[in-house]
Amino acid sequence: MEMKKPGMTMKMNRSLLLFFVLITVSSAFAGKYGGDFMRIGVGARSAGFGGAFVAVVQDPTSFYWNPAGLAGISRFAVHVDHMALFNGLSQYNTAAAALCVGRGMTIGLSWIRLGVDEIPRYAPLSGTKLERLTTGINRSDGQSLGFFADAEDALLLSIAKKIHFELGLGPASNMIVFPVELAFGVNGKFIHHQLDGQTGVGQGLDVGIMARAVSRQQERGQAKHWLGAGVTVRDLSRTSISWNTASKHQDQVDAVYQAGLAFSTFFQGIKSRLTMAVDQELGELYATHAGIELELFHVAALRLGTTGKSVSAGAGLQFRSFRIDYAFVTHELDNSHRVSGAFELGR
Repeated sequence: MEMKKPGMTMKMNRSLLLFFVLITVSSAFAGKYGGDFMRIGVGARSAGFGGAFVAVVQDPTSFYWNPAGLAGISRFAVHVDHMALFNGLSQYNTAAAALCVGRGMTIGLSWIRLGVDEIPRYAPLSGTKLERLTTGINRSDGQSLGFFADAEDALLLSIAKKIHFELGLGPASNMIVFPVELAFGVNGKFIHHQLDGQTGVGQGLDVGIMARAVSRQQERGQAKHWLGAGVTVRDLSRTSISWNTASKHQDQVDAVYQAGLAFSTFFQGIKSRLTMAVDQELGELYATHAGIELELFHVAALRLGTTGKSVSAGAGLQFRSFRIDYAFVTHELDNSHRVSGAFELGR
């Protein structure tokens, strides 16, 4: 009987897992097309919400959830995000900054990266499959010839504009007037995918709109009560990623449509805010997202969310202009932990 070399099983198992991660790291979260790393999501707060963030977001992560939300930034804000996938075999990182340039207009610059490092490379197997199965001749010894990596990056430039007006309901003699905030946003993005020695590049366009009926009373720069709706379209231009292979292969990125509703109210007596949201994603996934957040004393926040069979929970801490958030997300392939930090002037 042939004896296995010590450590060979562990090496082969890790190699198989790395290969599995390389093939499924994007489809595990979204679909089967190029650029799917752009659908994993951004930010621990949104993850705690279950991804129901299209009508909620008003921070630098708006570039992903709804670019119109960038208009809610009053001065300057930055955000960083990290998540390890598949027991640390893959790393997902984002960074974003946004600046209000006046007259309700905000610009933003963002970056997303998904990387799988140290993927082992093996020599082609010799002989026939039957020889390897029956005689052991030409079987792999589990020793790699080296390593390669898979890295996907996206750089986005965003712009958003917000306007204010009043909406009247009812007869003129007894009209109820609601202040309304209406915002529009757009992203232009450049995608770069490096797989071993091959490179794929592409450009894309995202758009979003957000509307909120708000109360006149304010609490720390935010309406005490508001009801909002949002719609975003990712890859409206049907982004195409072109590879420098001999065949000049192109990956097509289908558009993703997501619409959401959200409601938020502030309880003066306990200095706490309750926010609830639900989103519907259209297209291949047709996923429903729902989430709830309770913010306590402007310091701590607790969150619960769901996306299909996936459940999430999260928490956040706010200290003056700094905020740190954490989320735990279940998934049929592997659970994940997400941590993000943010800084915003004017808070």
